[in-house]
Amino acid sequence: MQRILSALFVLLLLCTLTAQAQPRVGVCTMLSNAARCRDAGASYIEESVGRFLVPDKSDAEFEAIFTKAALSPLPVYACNGFFPRTMRLTGDNADHKAALAYATVALQRAGRAGVKIIVLGSGAARALPDGYAWQRGEAQFIDFLKQLGPVAKKNGVVIAIEPLYREECNFINMVSEGVAIAKKVNNSNIRVLADFYHMMCMGEGPGVIGKESKYIVHCHVAEKRNRAVPGTCEEDLSPYYNALLAAKYKGCISLECRWTDFDREVEYGVPTVIYGLSKDNKLTSLEIAEGWRLLWDGSTSNGWQGIKKDGFPVSGWSMKYGMLHIAANGGKPSGGDIITMRKYGDFELSVDFKFGRGANSGIKYFITEAHDTRLVSAVGCEYQILDDENHPDAKLGIDGNRTLGSLYDIIPPYASKKRVDRDGFNTARIVVRGDVVEHWLNGKQILSYRRGDGQWDKSVAQSKFRYTIPPFGMARHGYILLQDHGEDVWFKNIKIREF
Repeated sequence: MQRILSALFVLLLLCTLTAQAQPRVGVCTMLSNAARCRDAGASYIEESVGRFLVPDKSDAEFEAIFTKAALSPLPVYACNGFFPRTMRLTGDNADHKAALAYATVALQRAGRAGVKIIVLGSGAARALPDGYAWQRGEAQFIDFLKQLGPVAKKNGVVIAIEPLYREECNFINMVSEGVAIAKKVNNSNIRVLADFYHMMCMGEGPGVIGKESKYIVHCHVAEKRNRAVPGTCEEDLSPYYNALLAAKYKGCISLECRWTDFDREVEYGVPTVIYGLSKDNKLTSLEIAEGWRLLWDGSTSNGWQGIKKDGFPVSGWSMKYGMLHIAANGGKPSGGDIITMRKYGDFELSVDFKFGRGANSGIKYFITEAHDTRLVSAVGCEYQILDDENHPDAKLGIDGNRTLGSLYDIIPPYASKKRVDRDGFNTARIVVRGDVVEHWLNGKQILSYRRGDGQWDKSVAQSKFRYTIPPFGMARHGYILLQDHGEDVWFKNIKIREF
């Protein structure tokens, strides 16, 4: 069951990634791990030059690998580990002729295999000998890259210079240094990689990503501590992710980590990176200026608690990869409804939601007694969330007043305006200005009502809330509630602004 739930989260994340046109996420690993990476949500494999392109092996040996790769569930988009440590690129023993011959075979095979990026880290091959002047080494390296660039271009491959932590290599340690060299080479097929681990080790902040985005074509990611898989130590890599998003980065990003249990770690590592690159649960500068704030931060229960509970429910609800999920339990609540810690009056609330097959839930507002631990539920106005096609409640009530988007059991939505994504996320908006309330679904207003007028009184009198004391839905302020109806529903991007 846990594996099935993980697969559901990955599927939802991939839907988000596709919709938002985020950078694709891959894994630095052997091609034989492709199926596991695919199941975790990865889009490609980053192999090693020596193992996959085998430039020092015969054509027949490469053909055997190429044939296997054609059957792989994921493509090999990139390769790293370009040059063996014995093949010197700098120093008095540098042999550019041998290195270029080796690289030419690798690039020809990369072009045939569909590899688009080859990472030039190769710290041992490019390291400056003790006492060797930086300027001499830089001149040698630039000269070699000028020879390499045309070969890469001919085969449709871009070479990405990888700056390395000083303890791994004494030459090109910062992204800014890699970019300076790429500029001197002046070839569009010689560019730079940004490795978050090496950047953090060198104290290089994410600002360089925006500044030099034109030259950054590929990225690697790992946590700084132990070069762990993202999500292991829960380090905050958001400044680097956000820098990529702000720069409208169109390249890819690979997990390059120290794996201790690949099958287990890739299952959470890839979704962690995908979520980090998403725009979910984040406010734009315009939204901040307009007064919006997050009602859920995307990862913790801060600001929320369970109804009839002193804290947040310990079961039923989960927070994973930026989604707040209430799990199916055969139609029986397992964690209970959750509510905000404070009340709201005039406001605009926006919530993205996705429902499972046959699911029922709701977003309640104007709840006044939600923190009374004697109560089993709470009475308030409800924006109904329902799988209209597969839940029997859709056919109950009056004229559709229990269907998706309705003011539950009171006012039906305008059916002609409902546009529902049954496989992905939908956006609910509730706008309250005094007694006038609007429900919106996916950018379309689907109902409007005025509390306390004649139509309101008539509709309430026909509903299950007609005997509510005090009169139903007339509170000036109230808590906001997300409902547990014992069926699968996911929430994200929960934000509010007050008028």
